[in-house]
Amino acid sequence: MIIHPEWFPNTSEGEEQKPQRFTLTVAHLDQDPQNNHPDNLKALCAPCHLKFDAPFRKANAYTKQEWFGQLTLDGLRNEE
Repeated sequence: MIIHPEWFPNTSEGEEQKPQRFTLTVAHLDQDPQNNHPDNLKALCAPCHLKFDAPFRKANAYTKQEWFGQLTLDGLRNEE
């Protein structure tokens, strides 16, 4: 029998409580999608994957914007 953590949501079907189902996603632990070594991959449910990626999301957004040509203001100085 699988024991789910307390936070794991249940869904009611009539009188019976059943664990809610989640789709598993593959997380790249080093945040590099090119690195597909098994030690770098972990199966996570979507909420856990989002929680894991949260600290990296802002940095990744800036990197993606620069890759698509978004200019940054770094290095500019006020010349009067």
